[in-house]
Amino acid sequence: METVTVPLGDRAYPVLVGSGALEALGPLAARRRPTGIVAVMDRRVEALHGARILSCLRAAAVAPCHPAPVDGGEAAKSPAAAGDLWRRFAALGLDRRGLVVAVGGGTVGDLAGFAASAWMRGVDWGLVPTTLLAMVDGAVGGKTAVNLPEGKNLVGAFWQPSWVVADTRLLATLPAAEWGCGWAEAVKHGAALDAGYLGRLEAYAASPAGDEAALDRLVAESCRLKAAAVGPDERDGTGLRERLNFGHSLGHAYERLSGYAWRHGEAVAAGLRAELALSVRLAGLPAGEAGRVDRLLARLGLPPRPGAWPKADVADALRRDKKNSGGRLRLVLLEALGRARGMEVPWSEVARGG
Repeated sequence: METVTVPLGDRAYPVLVGSGALEALGPLAARRRPTGIVAVMDRRVEALHGARILSCLRAAAVAPCHPAPVDGGEAAKSPAAAGDLWRRFAALGLDRRGLVVAVGGGTVGDLAGFAASAWMRGVDWGLVPTTLLAMVDGAVGGKTAVNLPEGKNLVGAFWQPSWVVADTRLLATLPAAEWGCGWAEAVKHGAALDAGYLGRLEAYAASPAGDEAALDRLVAESCRLKAAAVGPDERDGTGLRERLNFGHSLGHAYERLSGYAWRHGEAVAAGLRAELALSVRLAGLPAGEAGRVDRLLARLGLPPRPGAWPKADVADALRRDKKNSGGRLRLVLLEALGRARGMEVPWSEVARGG
């Protein structure tokens, strides 16, 4: 098991990664001395792992622990779902010293974290990610949000967790399609932040399946890369964290245009491919390097191209992206593998497509 620290001064927190990390869940929860615990769980995850996770939390015997099952998926990440959680918190008597534990994929983390950020003006929370996507990306960084019909993640807060427990044994029940979604985010980290990590992903993709130790190392390294960007740029203010948006502006647009029928990682993979093409045209990325990332995405089983939506619809979805302001389109593009930067892009480039 590895521990990655998200360096935020007196709000720094550990991310425990590896097979068996769940055994640390009870002691970590007890360290907060909560008056009550509410475990917000994806219903499907509750059926598979809920009893074990509740047992770990209750083993610390520090406070009453209650499950609060919710639906997973982007369509369920709404203001109404947050309101339902707040009413459950009220019914369970969760007070200002209570603890919320999010158990599930990235959407459950977003929803539960946002609910925790606003409940009684903010209560402690922790994360038990159960998907590869949440382990390598979504559970680190404290971004919480819900969606509106007008756009993704438009209502939210930066609310850092007290800890993250990423037990890779929980991935044994992950559907095959969800593995690809997680790898899309890991590829983003390599392409935008560290070409060496991208190479290690290539080696893993080419090796026989089942290397648990290699998987644990890759998950921990992805967490470490993201933590290094979050520490000095918690709120996306200096450009360090902005680099993590590579593939996401167009990815979020595709996700919304699909009516969230596309999984987040599938949309990100399509966004990566489109923004790779833009990087070649506008940022000087060698075409061979773009092809290298494209081939890795294909080896990891990710969809080949964006959907055939009208370019005007893509542009409209991009205009609603919270990263844009003043009518200007800002995307993160690659100058080289491992070197990304935010830049303003002419809207005419959207009409050309990826």
